[in-house]
Amino acid sequence: MMAPPRSPGGLGRVRTAARRGHRVEKLAREAGKGYRLCS
Repeated sequence: MMAPPRSPGGLGRVRTAARRGHRVEKLAREAGKGYRLCS
């Protein structure tokens, strides 16, 4: 999705990474909103 998997055959890892990426993206968006509101 964001970057191609480096290790072939690591579907489970890629899936968890994608989930984590989504979570991080959500947190980053919320943090960005907070920063914008603060500054």
